[in-house]
Amino acid sequence: MKHKSIGLLLALLMACSLCVAEAAPIILDGSSSGRQYDGIGALSAGASSRLLIDYPEPQRSEVLDFLFKPHFGAALQICKVEIGGDVNSTDGSEQSHMHTATDENYHRGYEWWLMREAKKRNPNIKLWALEWGAPAWINPTGRNVWTDNNITYTLNFLKHARSDYGLTIDYVGGWNEHGYDVNWIEKLRSALDTNGFAGTKIVCDDSFKWSIGPNLQSDAAFFKSVDIIGNHYVNTSKKNLSDPNWQAVLATGKPIWQSEMGSSGYITGGAGLARQVNWGYIDDRVTGNTNWSTIWSVFKGFPFDGDGLMLASEPWSGHYLVGSSIWAFAHTTQFADIGWKYLDKSCGFFDDDSSHGSYVTLKSPTSGDYSLTIETIGAPAHTALFTVTQGLSSQTLHVWRTNFHSVKPTDWFVRLPDIRPVDHSFTVSLEPDCIYSLTTTSGQTKGASPSPSPATSSFPLPYHESFTGYTPGATPRYLSDIEGSFEIAQALGGRKGHCLRQCAVGSPVFWSPRGNPLTVVGDPLWENYAVSSDVLLEGPGSVDLVGRASGDGAMGGFAGYHLRIADTGAWSLIAAHGSKEAVLASGTASISTMTWHTLGLQFDDDRISASIDGKTVVDKLEDAAYDSGMAGYQVNAWQPAQFMNLSIVPRGKPLPDLKATATASSFQPGYEPGKAVDGETTTMWHTMWSPTAAQLPQYITLDLRGTYGLTRLKYVPRQDGEPNGTITQYNIYVSMDGVSFGAPIASGSWDKSSTIKKVLLRGAKARYVRLEGVQGVGGFCSASEVSVAGTRAP
Repeated sequence: MKHKSIGLLLALLMACSLCVAEAAPIILDGSSSGRQYDGIGALSAGASSRLLIDYPEPQRSEVLDFLFKPHFGAALQICKVEIGGDVNSTDGSEQSHMHTATDENYHRGYEWWLMREAKKRNPNIKLWALEWGAPAWINPTGRNVWTDNNITYTLNFLKHARSDYGLTIDYVGGWNEHGYDVNWIEKLRSALDTNGFAGTKIVCDDSFKWSIGPNLQSDAAFFKSVDIIGNHYVNTSKKNLSDPNWQAVLATGKPIWQSEMGSSGYITGGAGLARQVNWGYIDDRVTGNTNWSTIWSVFKGFPFDGDGLMLASEPWSGHYLVGSSIWAFAHTTQFADIGWKYLDKSCGFFDDDSSHGSYVTLKSPTSGDYSLTIETIGAPAHTALFTVTQGLSSQTLHVWRTNFHSVKPTDWFVRLPDIRPVDHSFTVSLEPDCIYSLTTTSGQTKGASPSPSPATSSFPLPYHESFTGYTPGATPRYLSDIEGSFEIAQALGGRKGHCLRQCAVGSPVFWSPRGNPLTVVGDPLWENYAVSSDVLLEGPGSVDLVGRASGDGAMGGFAGYHLRIADTGAWSLIAAHGSKEAVLASGTASISTMTWHTLGLQFDDDRISASIDGKTVVDKLEDAAYDSGMAGYQVNAWQPAQFMNLSIVPRGKPLPDLKATATASSFQPGYEPGKAVDGETTTMWHTMWSPTAAQLPQYITLDLRGTYGLTRLKYVPRQDGEPNGTITQYNIYVSMDGVSFGAPIASGSWDKSSTIKKVLLRGAKARYVRLEGVQGVGGFCSASEVSVAGTRAP
C-alpha cells in the first residue's frame, strides 16, 4: 500500500507540473528585435497563366480580384513574372520581347497585362521579373545566359515595362534555378545603376542551395550587387543551424526570401503554404515568400495539374474555382503590410515542438497594432495562453480561421468571435489542421463574386480559327505554345492578310530542353474528329499537323499523331511521344517552300486517315496508340513556318459511358468504390490507408448490369491536386459472372499526372470489368471515376 501511495502522489505531482507548463503564457513582446516582413506573392511562369487572358468578363476580373485586390482574397503583395524566352519553362513557352537582336515587340504575351492588372488593384504591389530561358541570339555559341547581350535584353524589358505600361520593376534576377555568375551579376548591377534603375534590387540566386553565402562574404563587389538572397523550396528545418553556408547567408544581414515555393494544389495545398510561411521565418528567417503558381490557367493534363492559388482553365465557359490556398495566404497578407516587423521573441513552436503547431507575431512600425498567425497542421487540439507586453495594443482581437481539414469553402477564412484580453492576457482554443489570424487591425474580408462561377464544360467543337482579326505579335485565343513562339504575322506565299507564324529563330538557350516548336489547342478528351489546316514552309525543313496530342504534357513530351511534310517532297504519318517516333506510313508528294499546302487528319476510333492538298494519302490505317487528344502544329527545327485556316470538326458521337455499380478489394471509409461511378470528379474511391494500409495490387470491379461488347475503359485519376493513389501500372480483366476473370485482356503503364487515361478494349464481351492497380503513387490506388463504353451484346 505504501508503494502505491507514493506512486499516486508522484503521478499527481507530474500532472500538476504539466498543467503549470501548459498554463505558462507565451509572451508577445513589442520590444523584441526581428526582421522586416517583405511580403507574400505569387509567380506567373512556365505558361501557368496562359488561358487567363482569354477569359470573358466579368469572370476574368473576378479572378484577378481574388488574387490581387487588398482585403478581398489572397491580397498578393508581390507579383513575380517570367521574362519570356521562347522556350518551355514547365507547362509551355512564354514569348520573348526580342526574338532576335533587331526584333523588338513589347506587346507579346500576357505577363505585361498581368502586372498591369495587379497594379490596378493594388498600387503598392511589388513587381519582380526573372528569366527561365532566352532566344538564340543571347548566346549563339554557348548554352547559358551570362552574356552582355542578356544585359541588354533584361534592361529592355525593364525600360519598356516603364515606358509602355507605366510599370516599375522592383526586383530582377539572373537565370532561374541555374545558379549564378558573379561577374554577370556585378555587370547587371552597374547597368541598372547607369540606366535609371538604381532602385531595382537584385535577387540571387533563385536556386536550391545556400552556397551563395560564402561568396558574398568574400567578394565585396558581389556583396554590394546582391540585395536579396532568394532560395527555392526552403527546407524549413533546424538542420540549417549546422549548415555553414546558411550561417554565412544569415551573417550577411540581407533579406532571405523563399523566391519559389508551393507547387501544390489549389484546394489541397493550403495547409502546406500556411505552415511554410510560419516555419520559414521561425527556422530560416525567411521574410518574403512567392508561390508557384499565381493561378492554374492551363489546359488539362499538363504537368503539375492544378498547382496554383486557384483554378481558371476554361475560358470558353468562364468556369473558375477558389481553393483553400487563396485563404492560406490571406491569413498573413490581410493582416500585415510590407514593412511590418517580426517579433523574434514572439515567434516559435508550441512546446518548442514543430509537431504541436507554430505562431508568428508581426507588429506595425507606426503603432502598437499587431497580428498573430497560428497554424496547427498535424497538431493536436489544445489551448494556448498569451500575454501582451511592451507597447503592443491590448485592444480587442479580431479572429479569423481556416480549417484545412474541410473541403467546404464555408470553413475557409471564417470570422470567429472577438477576443478581449483581460489584464493583457488571453487564451485561444486551437483545433487541428487550421490556421488562425488574430489582429488588432480591421478591414479583413472574405471576398465573394456577385454571382456563382459558370458551370464547367468541355472545349466545344467545331472549332475554326482563321488567324485574321488579330494584331501582329498577338497570340490567338486558346492556342498554347509548348515550345517556340507561334504568333500573328503577315502571310507570305502570295496570300493577303494575317496568318499564324512560328517566329523563334535558331536553337535557344533552354531552361530544360524539350524539343521542337509546338503549339496545341483543345481538349485531351477529344476522340473522333477531323483536323485540317493550310501550312507553308518558309525554308528547308518540315512541318507537322498534329492530332490526338496528349500525355504528361510539356515535361515528358506530347504524345500523338503527326502528318509531316518536308520541302524535299517527303511526307510521313507518325505516332510520336516526345522525341520517340514510329513511322506508320510514308510517301512523296508535290511539296515546296513558300507554297501553301492543305493538310488533313481524320480519326475514327482506331482508324486514321490523312490527306495532302485534298488527296488522300492514308486511308483508314489501323493504330490504337492514342485514342484521344488535342490538335496543333509542330515545326521540326527552330525556323519560321506559317499556318492558316485551322478547322477541327467532330466525327460522329462517342459511345456514352455505361451505367454501373462498383465494388472494390479495399476502400477507406468515406472513399467507397461507388464514388468512382457517381459521375462526380470531386469524389473518389481510395484504398484503405488507416488504420493499416492495404497492400498492392488492389482492384475496383464494375458491374454493367448487362452483357456488352466493350470499346474502351476510361480512368480518371483523382482531381484534387494530390497524386496519392494514382494508378501507374494496371491490368484489366473481364468476366461474365463476376467470379471467374481469367487472364488480363489489357495491361500497361500510365504516368502519374491527373490527366484522363483510356484503354481500348476492342469489343471484349462481358458484364463485369475489373481495373487492377499493380502500382500506384504512395503505394495506394484511387480513382475519381472509372467508366466503360460499349454496345449491348445479343
